[in-house]
Amino acid sequence: MKNQNVQPTNQPTNQPTNQPTNQPTDG
Repeated sequence: MKNQNVQPTNQPTNQPTNQPTNQPTDG
């Protein structure tokens, strides 16, 4: 079984979870 579907697991998950939740809860 040749892994010709060689997916580079070097997938840089550049998902900046720095989501600034600038939600001023001015209740």
